[in-house]
Amino acid sequence: MADIFSIDELRTVYPDAVIEKDGKSAIDFQALSLILAREVSDLQDQLNEKDYQILRITERLDSLES
Repeated sequence: MADIFSIDELRTVYPDAVIEKDGKSAIDFQALSLILAREVSDLQDQLNEKDYQILRITERLDSLES
């Protein structure tokens, strides 16, 4: 896929971000921004969970060294 989404690709991945306006498809940038913000937030939560898991593993390894 190219760096830029076509409206059809966008409709496939984010159907709520594409609207019909005057008989033509258009991007609802506000809806797209909200969708992408939720996805970024979910990714941040996943990264924070992974960081916590790594911290716990590191603590266990440190306790085994003692």
